Amino acid sequence: MYFILGVIIVVCIYLASIYNKLSGMMQNIKESYSNIQANLQKRQNLQEQIIDMAKEYANKEQITQIEIAKSNPQVANALSQSFPELKSNENFLHLSNQIQSLEDQINQKREKYNSDVNVYNSYRNSIPAVFIAQKFKFNIVDYFDISDNDFTSASIKFQRDDTVALNEMITSASKKISDKTVNAKNLINDKISEIKEKKE
Repeated sequence: MYFILGVIIVVCIYLASIYNKLSGMMQNIKESYSNIQANLQKRQNLQEQIIDMAKEYANKEQITQIEIAKSNPQVANALSQSFPELKSNENFLHLSNQIQSLEDQINQKREKYNSDVNVYNSYRNSIPAVFIAQKFKFNIVDYFDISDNDFTSASIKFQRDDTVALNEMITSASKKISDKTVNAKNLINDKISEIKEKKE
């Protein structure tokens, strides 16, 4: 009976380690996601500064073109072609270089995010991790293969509260251990009683 109790305890520890690993991987994805979001927001702010700068050189008709250019990821290049005089503006050149640097960072962070997602999804779908993942709603995470705007507006939920499910699992495991312990004690007492009866 004690062997069974030992097995139950070992299984519980193993399942807890799977849960902790899934949580750690999800935390890595959350961090990568936040880094991309921060860079996308920073790029948007710089693009808005460039657009405001271009409006100083534009007439009413050209302002419409500038508004259209907002949706272009390469807004700096688009505006410099429409307004060649911007190329001689030091602030414009500085902002353009910052945007280009951010583009490189976003691409690197996108690769890391997708790598983290790949590692997590592969482990999450393996046996026995998939059973723990389903129990605690560790869902499959999508890759960053959509447009930047869609990624920015995507509602990826990283907030988790597994307290109830964990309590249920711990309570269930504790009950099983308690039941096995009681059964073991009863069995031992029965054996002792049998031995005493035989001696009498």
